[in-house]
Amino acid sequence: MQRLAARRVNLFDFEKGMSELSTQLGGAIDHPHSTPMSAWELFQRLDTSERHTLEFYYRKKVRELAKEWRTKFPSLFLEPSLPASE
Repeated sequence: MQRLAARRVNLFDFEKGMSELSTQLGGAIDHPHSTPMSAWELFQRLDTSERHTLEFYYRKKVRELAKEWRTKFPSLFLEPSLPASE
């Protein structure tokens, strides 16, 4: 958490959060014989349903983490504001 906070990561930013977390865990790869890819590149290869499922699961986990860690690392859990209604 300290590393993520030092890098000014907001875990509610799905693209950046997923990329940073996969880097912390050693990066993302595809097939063993292919060039290593980022988590975001692999995410882009998923179909729409798989993307929605993964993003839903990610956001659910971030909300769970926020309950425990938000007080100590508030910058990691800045929920995006909703757009104003017109």
